[in-house]
Amino acid sequence: MTEAIKNYSEEKISEAVSKFTDIIGIDLELGKTSSSHHKGDIYRASAKIIIKGKDIFVENSKDDLYASIDGIKDKIENEMSSQKDKKKTMFKRMGHKMKNLLKFGRE
Repeated sequence: MTEAIKNYSEEKISEAVSKFTDIIGIDLELGKTSSSHHKGDIYRASAKIIIKGKDIFVENSKDDLYASIDGIKDKIENEMSSQKDKKKTMFKRMGHKMKNLLKFGRE
């Protein structure tokens, strides 16, 4: 891997995960796929984001390596915000259930 590709991928991935604090580690894999039914070069970028309680895996394939890295950045942002929304929803749901349990004994 060239220094330019390494710097570009580190910059894009760090932009994607900068808003999130629960990240334990990131494994990024870049490569060129060898499939016989596609003409030309197809580049693949995949990332495994290790967060508290769950691992997130995203993958993207494009005909340009830089476009593949950009695509994986967008997928990471979408998946991470989805996980954050799920946590908020679950917390609100549990609060509502606790409130209903406490009300039950009053009337």
